[in-house]
Order: sequence, then C-alpha cells, then structure tokens
Amino acid sequence: MYNQRHNELLMKRVSDRFRSLRNAKGLTQKDVYRLTGIHIGRIEAGNSNTTVSTFSALCMFYEITFGEFFDGIETK
Repeated sequence: MYNQRHNELLMKRVSDRFRSLRNAKGLTQKDVYRLTGIHIGRIEAGNSNTTVSTFSALCMFYEITFGEFFDGIETK
C-alpha cells in the first residue's frame, strides 16, 4: 500500500508563500482560479500535496522560478 509522505512544516511554509504571493498582487483566491483554473484555497490551507505541474503553473503565474519560490524556506 502506498503511503504518501507528509511534511507539515514544509506544507505550512509553501502555503504561506503562495498566500503571500497572491496578496502581494492584490488578488483573491477567486481571481487566481479565474485566471489559472487552479483552486488555490486548499493549497493555501496546507491541505493539498500540490503536483509539480500545478506548482509550475503557479510559479509561472506569479512570475517566479522554483528557486525563487523556495529561497528562504526552511524545514528544520
């Protein structure tokens, strides 16, 4: 049976970063959905293990690289 790994601290930091990026652009979650087709609410709540494809689409939407996204995110 497959057991998906879950790192709560990392999920919290990722969700906080996505929320911060959205707020910096003055967008609502509904705006992000309308512009990308991605339901950001569950991601921002830390309730979703985001796929690499979704992660990539959001980074492109916010005009940042993966490296820029993870810069400063600590998990220890």
